[in-house]
Amino acid sequence: MQLLHFVLAADVKSFKQCFSPSSSIVGNRLIRTIYLNLQPNPLMQFIPSDNMCQVLNGKSSTVVLKIYSPLNGNVLVPASGPGIQFQYLYNKNISISYTFSTLADYDKTLDATFGGYSVLLDGEYTVDGSVSDIFHTLSNQTSCFSTTYFSFSLIDNWYSFNVEPVFCDVPVFTPYFEFQIDNKWERLQIHQIDPLNEFATGNEFSTIKTDFLTIKRYLLSPFSPFEAGKYSVEELEVLQQFTDLFKTDKTVNTRLSLDYPVKTNTGSITSVSFYAFSYNKLQCFNSMKIRASLNEQNLIFKTGLEGKINCLEITNTDLNYALAQNIKNKWAKVRIDVVVNHPTTNTYFYYDQEMSIQQFLSRPDVTFKIPQDELRDMMDDKSTTESTIQMFIEIQDENGDYLLDFNTPFITLVRTCIKEIVIHQKKDYTTIVSWMKNDSRCTSKPNLSTTLYLTGVSLNNSVSTLLQLYKTSIVVNYKANTMTTVVNCSQDLMHTQSVCETNRKSSMKPENNDNILYSYITTDEYASINYQIIDDTTKMWAISFGIFGGLILIVGVAIVFMIVKQQQ
Repeated sequence: MQLLHFVLAADVKSFKQCFSPSSSIVGNRLIRTIYLNLQPNPLMQFIPSDNMCQVLNGKSSTVVLKIYSPLNGNVLVPASGPGIQFQYLYNKNISISYTFSTLADYDKTLDATFGGYSVLLDGEYTVDGSVSDIFHTLSNQTSCFSTTYFSFSLIDNWYSFNVEPVFCDVPVFTPYFEFQIDNKWERLQIHQIDPLNEFATGNEFSTIKTDFLTIKRYLLSPFSPFEAGKYSVEELEVLQQFTDLFKTDKTVNTRLSLDYPVKTNTGSITSVSFYAFSYNKLQCFNSMKIRASLNEQNLIFKTGLEGKINCLEITNTDLNYALAQNIKNKWAKVRIDVVVNHPTTNTYFYYDQEMSIQQFLSRPDVTFKIPQDELRDMMDDKSTTESTIQMFIEIQDENGDYLLDFNTPFITLVRTCIKEIVIHQKKDYTTIVSWMKNDSRCTSKPNLSTTLYLTGVSLNNSVSTLLQLYKTSIVVNYKANTMTTVVNCSQDLMHTQSVCETNRKSSMKPENNDNILYSYITTDEYASINYQIIDDTTKMWAISFGIFGGLILIVGVAIVFMIVKQQQ
């Protein structure tokens, strides 16, 4: 047991990932009862193997609800004591209830605007989290959906909620698509679709399928010829308002609501979607394997060492080959949106970047410069877990028409332990020097034997070319102040040695080197080069790529020369 506790203490940050941010608090005033619906993380399979959630399966735990009321301030449920007892179940939906002794106590939560919880797992490990929604209903309809995802296709003009219903007695209901704009929820009724709708999968709310427990998808497809006449002009205007907003901001909150009759009143079941997911004929979302890293200057992510989108690399025997070639050969524009979810503030940060399709396909990484105040928030070492990131990609032709859209699920955004990197380009080899952060999060990491990749990308007229891709084996020492690695053209994975040497000679010319971006990649680390030193034995140019001033650059030059001198 002591060994288990030691392991859990080392990985306590993993427990934050046990629960979904789409968990909710639902109150039933008729019986003075409030429910915390703790949903498991729907992306449990994407969590690294060191996740410890399943270790505590079946353990007795407690929870305290934290509800904010504009009228009554912070309301704790229960108001005192150790909390509400429950049994933690790994990867299962958990409904935890608490009944107030008086209606007056219950009513303190009626105008609640924010809600959260503090879970004490196995009496030892605390996990704080927030809920995506808090609302009250007139009947006991809780935990009606174990999962809710929002999917879409901007190309085909449809939106849908993919759900996994659980037992709820909802014989008659009307579903609504809702989205939030200017702190107000707009709604649009979802009409029953024709089963022959070209975007139907067979599990939709339709003219022949109305039983709550059998419906797995609520499809909003008003522009299909099969749905002609079902939506009014006013409804289409609401949908257009959402479409315009969603094209520029993928962080828009969306939710599915089901209204149902309760005697003379109307009850409502509301489920906020966990994330938005794009579908297309090429199924690009299945081939997006990205890594994302946050360092002292920026946010970096990549789609692979060669920057390729695997779904476009298909053979000419594939039915979608023509579509893939059309996208690759067009002078298309790629728009990239990134959503970052910080673990402690639950604040979403939104960025966008545009480039040509040729540039995107040839680059091994994409870098986002982040405002310093937001960067400091995301780099806060007091965070108990890493942030998550989701990437949306839209490919448009020269007229702005959509050719393809796809995105990734949320993945872990790793904070790098590399503080600064400088490369020293010599005629025959490159020396890479990296300075490590000395905070407790980094120095507590064990030494890591890993493979290092140094990529060099040449930018020319908005088109980038992978200039160099070196590979070498190193040992990352997180307690060391600096690490030094040497690579040469015999280690180039992309080119022959002669081509590599030609590229190297060209990149060292002063008129070319300021258009080259370098990245440093290992198993756990991924960062951009801060600045480089070029030395052809007769001249030297020092070019700054980061935000460093002259003093730091001079110090960097001196350090590198000391290292090189020691090697000679």
